[in-house]
Amino acid sequence: MRLVKWTATTASLLVLMAAWGVLFEAHAQTSIRLLPQFGAYTPMGELGQFRDQGDPVFRAGRRASTLAWGLALEAGPAREGTSVRVGLGHGTNSSIPFWSDCDGCSARSHVTTAGAAAVFRPIPRIVLFQTYFLAGAGIKRYDVEFRGFDDDFLDRVVEDQTQPALHLGLGTELSLLGLRTQWELNGHLSRVRTGIEGSGSEDSSFQTDLFLMLSLPFGG
Repeated sequence: MRLVKWTATTASLLVLMAAWGVLFEAHAQTSIRLLPQFGAYTPMGELGQFRDQGDPVFRAGRRASTLAWGLALEAGPAREGTSVRVGLGHGTNSSIPFWSDCDGCSARSHVTTAGAAAVFRPIPRIVLFQTYFLAGAGIKRYDVEFRGFDDDFLDRVVEDQTQPALHLGLGTELSLLGLRTQWELNGHLSRVRTGIEGSGSEDSSFQTDLFLMLSLPFGG
């Protein structure tokens, strides 16, 4: 299992490196755009639970929605065909609901994504709108912080971790009065690991993290 995870992570990093190479190669031949992004981050599932001999003793629920930002670089045609994009996304600190008898304790997390994607435009432009789709891969970093607890038990149950992720998205470009804006819904799909390594309590749950983003493109 560990070998599979390392292989998937290595493959994701190779995709990123290859995409950067394509971008710099494309820079001399086609247009390139910088995309600062702002919006909201929404996790779709519970973070997971910890079991001891089959019985759940800790459960972390679905995290709250929060603000998000991102930055991407895209090379290729902006109005037709297919282009290539690499980028970063960050969902800011989000509270985690959880079961515990500790008064005044809290848990928070934030998520960072990095990846490469192809941007497809199979639908012709309709007046002011250009619809497009994204598909790619990358990595997703979970950083979790527990406050107020007497020991580091929960830090070991839900550790900071980096997981390979699949990226799927849908967007539209709106041009009005000379202003170009891009509105996107991006989903980053991965696993998240809970439990104490080597104790037989490890669990892995499927996670979908959504980013609803507004971009203001700079460049051709």
